[in-house]
Amino acid sequence: MKLTVLGRYGKYPNKNGATCSYLVESKSGAKIILDMGSGSLKNLANVCAYEDIDAVVISHFHGDHCADAFVFRNIALEQTKKGLRAPISFFMPEQPQEEYYALSSCEGFAAQAVCGGMKTSIKDFCLEFFEMSHTLPTFGVRVTDGEKCLAYTADTTYTKTIKTLVEGCDLALVDACILQREHSAESPHISVYGIAELTKSVPVTILTHLSQGREDETLSEALGINKNARLAEELITLTL
Repeated sequence: MKLTVLGRYGKYPNKNGATCSYLVESKSGAKIILDMGSGSLKNLANVCAYEDIDAVVISHFHGDHCADAFVFRNIALEQTKKGLRAPISFFMPEQPQEEYYALSSCEGFAAQAVCGGMKTSIKDFCLEFFEMSHTLPTFGVRVTDGEKCLAYTADTTYTKTIKTLVEGCDLALVDACILQREHSAESPHISVYGIAELTKSVPVTILTHLSQGREDETLSEALGINKNARLAEELITLTL
C-alpha cells in the first residue's frame, strides 16, 4: 500500500500547497482519494491521471476537506459522458443535505452516503467508516488491503472511536492543528498532544490538517509523547 499526501493544511492552502487530501494506492493499482481540499487537484495531476481514480471519500463538508470535489465533478461528468469510464464511487456524509445533493446529483459520481460501521470494498481495498466528533457529521476511515492498514481520523475532538479506528493499523493520518496550550474543552479539534498519545502504538503517525507557521511546534509537541510522529509532506509517497 502506498500513501501520497496531496494536501496537508487546514483552513486554507499556502501559495504552493493544498488543504487535506490523500491518495492511497494498493499493490494491484487501486486508487482512492481521501478528501479533496482546496488545491488538491493540482497536486493530484502531478502524480496520477484523473481517470485512474477508483473512488473518493469525503470525510465531511468543510471546505478545506471538500472544495476541489466540486471541481472534480466536472471532470468525472465529462469522462463519463465521453465513455472513458464508469461513474466514480463517491462516499460522503448525507448532511448537510445541500452539499450532499450537489455532489450526489452528478452523473459522473456513483454516490453513497456513509454511516458509522459501514463497510465496503473497492477492488482489493476494504473500507470501514467510523463516526468522529466534530462540528459537522464527520467520518474517519480505515483502509486495508489484506496486508497493511491505514487509518484516517479526519477532523475530530476526543472520542473513544479514535482508539478503535487506529488499533492495529500500520499508519495513522491524524488531525493535528491545535497545540495543547491553545486547546480547551470548546475546541472543535483534539490537541496535538492528545492525538499523539492515542496513536503512540501505531508504527507511523502522520500529522496533518496542519496550522500554517506552527509546523515545527506541532512536530515537537507530538514527538514529546510519540516517537513515531512525523509531519505530512505534500507529494511525498510512503510505502507501507
